[in-house]
Amino acid sequence: MISINLHNFRDYQKTVNWFKSEALKEAYGISFQINAIKHQKWLKRQKLVKVFSIFYNRRYVGNITLIVRSKRLIELQIFIGDEKLHKKGIGKLAIRSILLSTPKTVTIYVRCKANLRRFYQRSGFVESASFLKLHRRSSDDYLYLFNKGRRNG
Repeated sequence: MISINLHNFRDYQKTVNWFKSEALKEAYGISFQINAIKHQKWLKRQKLVKVFSIFYNRRYVGNITLIVRSKRLIELQIFIGDEKLHKKGIGKLAIRSILLSTPKTVTIYVRCKANLRRFYQRSGFVESASFLKLHRRSSDDYLYLFNKGRRNG
């Protein structure tokens, strides 16, 4: 069973511990070090960022972050921190839950490494040349996929 709640203080240290894993950092393209205090301060400063904790069978297993890029465009980021729980469908269910709670007038997109393309496609995202042209940064080697149930803005 999956549940999603707003990220809170008790989850910070576990998030930081997950970010210490080299395998996790490489899989998700993370190149920085964080600690619980920096993470908490960063979150408090963010007015356009919402972080949610993902629970699987009442156990905290990862995060989903929504970043408001404009009135109609939100970037979604997700990670499952416990590597033993990768490829179990938890991320897909968490994404579906988040998508159901966002307005249909908003385009949800992901920016990901090529190794995660299939995961996001199975979660309802598609690639679009026009979306890529509008939103990709010139030096960026990431893929951009948007939720196919929405406009590709």
